[in-house]
Amino acid sequence: MALFAVKNIVSASQIDVAIRQLSTAIELYFSDGDIFSIYTLTRNAEEIISVLLEKRGMQSLWRYVLEEKISPEHRIEFQKIFDDPRNQLKHVRRGEDDIVELPVRMVEVMMFVPVNALHMYWLNKFKENHNCVIYNIWGNVHESHLYENKLKLFSGDEKLSKREFYTKHKRQLEDLKHSN
Repeated sequence: MALFAVKNIVSASQIDVAIRQLSTAIELYFSDGDIFSIYTLTRNAEEIISVLLEKRGMQSLWRYVLEEKISPEHRIEFQKIFDDPRNQLKHVRRGEDDIVELPVRMVEVMMFVPVNALHMYWLNKFKENHNCVIYNIWGNVHESHLYENKLKLFSGDEKLSKREFYTKHKRQLEDLKHSN
């Protein structure tokens, strides 16, 4: 008899796993959930998406940002800022009291990389995932300086809290889904 009787097996494609991780991170973000979980889920999703893009012969958005948008003299520092928390979370160096510092603002901005990659390269899957759509709208309203094509469709949404914004747009997307 096997050590573990495997009765229930869950399976999903790698892109679907990345989308599920990203969707969970977004849901945690809008409910003021644990920032370390948000970061870890986002980075895992971003890594899967980046590898899949590179297998298609395309440059990942993360690599594009690093190579095209960050000046050469700042690339190592930029990479270190983004990778240090991940390395600290993956590798216990000193002990249980070792402190991990995670800039919240960095996590918020970092979430746009896999969301935008999905929007650009897996549009059908992006549209199916309401959390990714909502985060993209949130970014357009609250982080418009990060977008070349700014939407002006959501007047008044900038005054909503994260949770109010999420609830409003989740309900609208669900209503739209059920009306079609």
